[in-house]
Amino acid sequence: MSAASPAAGASPRAMEIGGMFAELRERAERHAAAAAEAERLERVVAHGERRLAAAGEHLLAVLEAEGMEAPAGWRDALLRARMAGASAGEACAILLEEHGPATAAGLKTMLERAGFRFRGAAPLREIHAALIRNSRVRRDGGLWVRRAAE
Repeated sequence: MSAASPAAGASPRAMEIGGMFAELRERAERHAAAAAEAERLERVVAHGERRLAAAGEHLLAVLEAEGMEAPAGWRDALLRARMAGASAGEACAILLEEHGPATAAGLKTMLERAGFRFRGAAPLREIHAALIRNSRVRRDGGLWVRRAAE
């Protein structure tokens, strides 16, 4: 029996095993193609996040230079732009600055509403780890608060 297929005249069981191997190889090829496509899409999303964040920063800078406030209806879109590509720690610091003290669960809700893209399957764990490492925030009882600017 070769690595590719059973030899001619092989037993029915050998033929069955050879078919199983062929199916395994086909699944492996489909998986490799899907993984490559996922990596490509991740790069596309990351590029889009950088462009969205840059556009939001530019708009905020123009508004500030003109001495204008963003209309209330623009707030959600501007917040989504600020969250695009931000780390969990940066995003939490932004929300704590804008909304005041919050629990980790409250931050999770706000991050989800703002379109933040969590990197892992455990958002609260990601938030806690980011907050613990973030020097711009501190814990006050059960709430997380933004440290005063120095």
